[in-house]
Amino acid sequence: MRTLLSVGTIVDDGWQLEENKKLTSFDIDRTKFPDGMDGMVSKLKTEFGVKWVGFWHTFHGYWDGVDPHSKLAKQYRDSLFTSITGSMIPHPMDKLGYNFFNDYHAKMKAAGADFVKTDNQSTMSAYTMNRLPISFAMKGAQTNLQESVRDNFG
Repeated sequence: MRTLLSVGTIVDDGWQLEENKKLTSFDIDRTKFPDGMDGMVSKLKTEFGVKWVGFWHTFHGYWDGVDPHSKLAKQYRDSLFTSITGSMIPHPMDKLGYNFFNDYHAKMKAAGADFVKTDNQSTMSAYTMNRLPISFAMKGAQTNLQESVRDNFG
């Protein structure tokens, strides 16, 4: 084992399977990371001595949400919200988006991840404009995200 180089690290943007800035799967891009999510986490922890590994993701799945034509969108259709522009995001109301976040985070946790970093949280109004009051949408989305993080990472 190598000397501890870092207490923690974040696997930043670029690890997800996406198309046109829309998430298509919870799986890792194996063309970039052939050992898969668990292989990468294991390597970071055992070979490089990183104590905690986290995964980056956006508040909406990916920069422009979830690809509406993906298997992911079909699987989570009851957990996704469609904006006025047609973008799909984890549903921000009534804990509907919790299942999306919970399964996404559970996949990361099963691979050995210790935490997540969530980006792009300030854009909720662009997705919910003229469809949901921003205060309710933001509170609901934060509840979905934070309860999933608590349930998966403690």
